[in-house]
Amino acid sequence: MGITIKIVLQFLIVLMACGCGRVTGIESDKVQLFNESTWLETSFYKGSKREAEVSELKRNVENYISTHPQIVPSIAEAMRAVTIKKGMSQEQVYVLAGEPNKKIKKSENEEIWIYKKDSNSYFIWNEGGARLIFKDGVLTRINFEKLEVFGDF
Repeated sequence: MGITIKIVLQFLIVLMACGCGRVTGIESDKVQLFNESTWLETSFYKGSKREAEVSELKRNVENYISTHPQIVPSIAEAMRAVTIKKGMSQEQVYVLAGEPNKKIKKSENEEIWIYKKDSNSYFIWNEGGARLIFKDGVLTRINFEKLEVFGDF
């Protein structure tokens, strides 16, 4: 673990220990993993490895949509916008976000996929990452962890 990460973690622990902060969960109906329009004008994106990865992701999405003609139009639209939303199948989420950092089987019909924020990732997982809860293979909840800091710093 890098020195910067250790310092940040120590700071967060102190904040929570003194009652100045807490980690809370936020539920959402959808999460846009990547908004290319915010990157298009940056010099480090054009022609970069990330641009190539996003292009490959878009090709994979279009291939998935074209080979699944029964896909609900709103789900296809979300996938094209690199957005995960409630109602998607595990397969659709996987096409967009790849393998989660961890999978937890809660019961025969419920599974939780945990994605952690990766500083090298262009995906937006907020500060603490996300938990995606599937029931019967369908995404029913999207939870984010967020640090709240109290007081003036």
